[in-house]
Amino acid sequence: GMGDVKIAGGRATAMTASVDGMGDVEFGGTAATLDASVDGLGSVKVAEVTGEVKRSVSGLGRVRVGR
Repeated sequence: GMGDVKIAGGRATAMTASVDGMGDVEFGGTAATLDASVDGLGSVKVAEVTGEVKRSVSGLGRVRVGR
């Protein structure tokens, strides 16, 4: 499908984000851990992760941590 999710800030203990198709997930806060997957043309962007980051990208997508 197609769509975007934007969260300006906050804290997450364990963040999981999945994009299948076209779309973006953007989190402007801090996550303790991140498990992100992108299948298609999309992105997962997280401002800060203090612990483990798992990334899975298939297609033209990307996972980015940091501002």
